[in-house]
Amino acid sequence: MFRALPIISLVTLLSACNLYVVDSSAPALTASQMTKSADSTEAAVPPPPPPPPPPPPPPKPVAGSEQIAFMDKTTAHLEGCRFLSMMRLTHRGNFEDGLILLRNGAYAINANMMVPVRLVEMADPISGLHYYHVRLMRCPMQNLSAEN
Repeated sequence: MFRALPIISLVTLLSACNLYVVDSSAPALTASQMTKSADSTEAAVPPPPPPPPPPPPPPKPVAGSEQIAFMDKTTAHLEGCRFLSMMRLTHRGNFEDGLILLRNGAYAINANMMVPVRLVEMADPISGLHYYHVRLMRCPMQNLSAEN
């Protein structure tokens, strides 16, 4: 019993009610002062936020990047393509503009095929945040058919 007494007193001390001290020397507000303070807070409305910046201009395709096409993973392995890199891109704007950026990046590292891992087009195609995840492949040109 005597060992439980310090624990009980500690719990009681730590869970006690808060004690508020009210300064009684401060004068109480009158009704007219309260309405003035309420009117001043209503009048202090913050200004509207500035308009969003204009969208950036659409990207320009690099010469030669328009020949980079999509291919499935099985066909890429059967055609003798080799894996170069993975590319992830998030783009806010038009979905096709994101594809142009994706092709420009693939062209910069000398890939000629892309294998889509995940392409996510948001519900708002104009200003939604789109997600692109592709595998970049380099395929021998003699094995590529004209329809790719």
